[in-house]
Amino acid sequence: MEHPRAWAMVETMASMQASYNREVHPQWEAQGYAFYRAIWVECAELLDHYGWKWWKHQRPDIGQVKLEIVDIWHFGMSDLLRSGALTPETAPALLAPILAVGTDRPHDPEGFRRSVERLALETLAAERFLLEPFLALLVALPLPFEELFSLYVGKNVLNSFDLPMVIAKAPTPSAGAGAKTMNTWWNFSRISPARRPKCPLRCRPLSLRAMPPCRVHE
Repeated sequence: MEHPRAWAMVETMASMQASYNREVHPQWEAQGYAFYRAIWVECAELLDHYGWKWWKHQRPDIGQVKLEIVDIWHFGMSDLLRSGALTPETAPALLAPILAVGTDRPHDPEGFRRSVERLALETLAAERFLLEPFLALLVALPLPFEELFSLYVGKNVLNSFDLPMVIAKAPTPSAGAGAKTMNTWWNFSRISPARRPKCPLRCRPLSLRAMPPCRVHE
């Protein structure tokens, strides 16, 4: 991935996260929110969706695993924003490990579980978000940074978008693996394209399958 493209992704996500955080509290930076605590709790939820209980028959719910990783990234970016780590001046140091992320190695289930545990352990020890173990988690799944970007943007928009009427009128899809994930995207699909929120880069209404062409996706 090229430097300008990667930075455009990070910059877009940072802007969206800061905007969402201001909806939670206008002075969110000064509230002392324990983002690190939210991160390790999300790690536990992620591991449950992936599966670790040897006394039960479990299959990884990869769709939900990816959404839990997106949630971790929400809190991680919030921590980076609050500490001033996400700026154009810090971009080279921040992007170096992102640009080095590779997703071409075979998936190792136990290695992935240990990557989750490492992120939780190091987050607890430092009481802050650490980018390196998070990127190691992306590699272990694998989850390309471009896919993380698309998932993040979609989930951020859904978090900010009011869906009560759609959810109230829509029948619930059948339960099963990934039901929570499917419910979220299925409800979003009920909204006509004209009423969907725009891509943060103001290209056209969001697509369910991929982000629209723009300075990041062209």
